[in-house]
Amino acid sequence: RQSGDRVGVGSGSAPAGGAEVWAVVYRPGLQEVAVQGGDNRGQVVRHVNVVKRLRRLGDWTGRPVLYALPSGVADGEAVAVLVQAKSDRRILTAATN
Repeated sequence: RQSGDRVGVGSGSAPAGGAEVWAVVYRPGLQEVAVQGGDNRGQVVRHVNVVKRLRRLGDWTGRPVLYALPSGVADGEAVAVLVQAKSDRRILTAATN
């Protein structure tokens, strides 16, 4: 649940070892990049949902917690929040704004 500059992760069954909450700032949609060097120089490469920043928000142990979202999200960027198990790195849940 997102509210302004904060996001809440509710209560639930956390995996053994707990989980981490991550914010992913990305530019949604198709992005075209003109390659300036290397083997692909002069080509236009297309990417979808390009990640700009990844920030760890904190730990989650199964109890409800509010986390501060990253500041400085530019116009045209979006934020996805991931809850990831520490033990095996699987994504438990995710949401976007």
